[in-house]
Amino acid sequence: MVCCIITMIVPPRTAGTNGTTQAERGVPMVHVDERGNWRTGAAMRLVEGRLGGKLGGRLGTAAAVTALHVGIGMALLSTFAGGVIAETVRDALPTMWFAPPAPPPKPLPTLEPKAARDKQEIKVPDKGIDLDAGKDLFLGANDKVTPVDPGTLTIGGGDLGGDVGGLGPTPTPSPMFTPKAARPRGDAGLWITRNDYPTRAIRENWEGLTRLRLGIGADGRVTGCEVIGSSGHDELDRAACAKVSARARFDPATDKDGAKTAGSFTTAIRWQITD
Repeated sequence: MVCCIITMIVPPRTAGTNGTTQAERGVPMVHVDERGNWRTGAAMRLVEGRLGGKLGGRLGTAAAVTALHVGIGMALLSTFAGGVIAETVRDALPTMWFAPPAPPPKPLPTLEPKAARDKQEIKVPDKGIDLDAGKDLFLGANDKVTPVDPGTLTIGGGDLGGDVGGLGPTPTPSPMFTPKAARPRGDAGLWITRNDYPTRAIRENWEGLTRLRLGIGADGRVTGCEVIGSSGHDELDRAACAKVSARARFDPATDKDGAKTAGSFTTAIRWQITD
């Protein structure tokens, strides 16, 4: 950038032909023409001789020369400095590059359906199925069926910890039950009452304890009576077996398979006379 300081020397106030100065006549000292060049009106007029001898003297001549120099300097400054500034500004501007617009996308290909000839056709035979072809699958009245002998299946015993015996059908295990003994049904205290005390035993004041083992059948009835502990009096022991065998009822015993089975039951009868 070129910097220039110009000192303007303004001539003293000089009267014109009409008694007025240049400032009063509206004549500018320095101006710019339509092309951008600096022009000095006073200098041009001095050159053309319009001021002539009116300025007079050395002071007028010096002012004219100075104005002419100023005008020439301003013109040079406008020419050279303006070009430099214009080039500087022109170089400082960035260059803008614009990419060309992208081409439009290509249209996707249109999928056409497969031709009808590509379809697989399933043909059904016109001929029906001949049912006579399968007549051998059924047995007629005269056909004979030869039974197949299944043979005897042997289950090998094998040895414990050794080889496994012959293979055979595996038997289905039976469910396991806990065996149960026969149980009295109802109140066992009613088997013998006070009225069952023998008359002779009361008169003879016989008392004692008779122990019995009863045999119980699968139906719950007493099948046998055995005195395993005598009261000391045969009449009391016989009375005990007779009454209990006739009156006692039991829930029969069951085995490990849950089936009812015969069992036994042990009881005792105390004979005692009371008032």
